[in-house]
Amino acid sequence: MYTKKLWMVLLLVVLISLPVFAEYNSQHVKNIMQNNVTQLGMAAKALKDGDFLVVGRALMSLARGMLEIKVYQPPRGSKSDWDYTMDAIVMAAFRGIGAAGNEDPGCVRDALAELKKLNGRGHRAHK
Repeated sequence: MYTKKLWMVLLLVVLISLPVFAEYNSQHVKNIMQNNVTQLGMAAKALKDGDFLVVGRALMSLARGMLEIKVYQPPRGSKSDWDYTMDAIVMAAFRGIGAAGNEDPGCVRDALAELKKLNGRGHRAHK
């Protein structure tokens, strides 16, 4: 029950901060992607250190960034695939946040692995 409420609150906070429409901004996308690399590294290091709060914060930053750029039409690939990939990345980040909240290192590791896989999928399709 608590986890479901956490998911809903997190999703609401992220959605409120989104722009409604935006023209594709290559530099913005690059900045978000660079931030994702940084945040994934921070989350992996924090997991090794047992700092689940930092893991959650890093994954929230990643999710927020992906929701920011979801509004763009990708320069390559379909918009529907772009949206699917962005949503899948956000949901994987949320699973990682939930796992961090439960202090479950195995589930956090699974979420980080899924995020890396989805990032690769997105790059192959849209970069």
